[in-house]
Amino acid sequence: MAVVKIYEGGLVYPTGIYAFRVNSIAEKSGVNGPYLMWESEILSPEDFVGSKYRHISPLNVSLKSKYLGLFLAVGAQGPDEGSKEIAFDTDDFIGAEFYAELEITVVKEGENKGTERNEIKNAWSPEAFEEHRAKTAKVVSRSSTIIPAAGSTTAPSRPRTKVVTGKKLDNFPT
Repeated sequence: MAVVKIYEGGLVYPTGIYAFRVNSIAEKSGVNGPYLMWESEILSPEDFVGSKYRHISPLNVSLKSKYLGLFLAVGAQGPDEGSKEIAFDTDDFIGAEFYAELEITVVKEGENKGTERNEIKNAWSPEAFEEHRAKTAKVVSRSSTIIPAAGSTTAPSRPRTKVVTGKKLDNFPT
């Protein structure tokens, strides 16, 4: 069983790697300017399949920003050599599958100060995630959860085990 926190207005998922499918991306306007509101469906790990994960990303993203990795993971093309910009239509990302490492952070200011929330630490396309997984497989504990490829219905080759310690769900694939 996984530890999930629910607070007014949202859900905080355990730290770990999740597979997602993008359901919608809408442009919104806020105090700090325009942003994108994402809604994605969780495809794995098993405890959260079908759950919704909502997050935001700025509309204006630096090529050094962590959000660039999210856009590339869902299908945006990187900048041409020497270019400092990329352009894309978010409608092209609807239905895209990606992997993301979620972490739990604490809101530092504003009306939600002190509230825990999830933040995407890293994001990968399914292909990039398989490469990442292959590179890190040697250093991952055998007690970690196996995450099947996004959209896969194939059972893992060994039973799933989850290690829950406080707020952390150790579900990095082996």
